Amino acid sequence: MNRLGQWIGVTVLLVPAFALADDLVPETVVEKAPVEPTKVCQPTYPRKALLEGIMGYVVMTFDINEHGRPVNIEIVESSPPDVFDLVSIRAFRCFQFRNDKQTEGHRYTLEYKVE
Repeated sequence: MNRLGQWIGVTVLLVPAFALADDLVPETVVEKAPVEPTKVCQPTYPRKALLEGIMGYVVMTFDINEHGRPVNIEIVESSPPDVFDLVSIRAFRCFQFRNDKQTEGHRYTLEYKVE
């Protein structure tokens, strides 16, 4: 809730990277063979960014271990820098993917938008 006790519309989605040019909605970006998440954890919108109406995105690369968990998560781009990085990594660590073997070189983008 904002200071006036009213709810503010906040969206954090997962979207394919190729869709980012036209769609600024929080989503997951997949540029490799798509991996299907079986568990998604929504990031917490940083309070300061929410109050100031800051929107942005974080692009991460990662591997998937034999249990379907993301590992070796690295931020390769974020805008604005360092605003959404920590909450993105925290949320992404709890994702689960359909996977029966270890795979490497995936890319996802989490986008943040205040509606």
